[in-house]
Amino acid sequence: ATAATLRLTLEQVRLAQATAELKRFQLLKHIVAHKQRRKFEIGENVLASLHGVRAYFHHCSDLVSGLVPTMNRFQVEQTAARDI
Repeated sequence: ATAATLRLTLEQVRLAQATAELKRFQLLKHIVAHKQRRKFEIGENVLASLHGVRAYFHHCSDLVSGLVPTMNRFQVEQTAARDI
């Protein structure tokens, strides 16, 4: 009876070890998937931010381009005023 009980206990320990190893593997897999998702989300946010910066500077470029004719006109008028 004692040998049978020991065998049963040993089998339970082996089963518990196998279950623990499976749970550890599943947890590690979950952690890796979470890290990959986090990196992906960070990449998406960086990309969105860069597009925003690009749009901002493009808008600034448009504003400056619109001001160039006025600036040139002021420059001509200023030069003419100096010559008087």
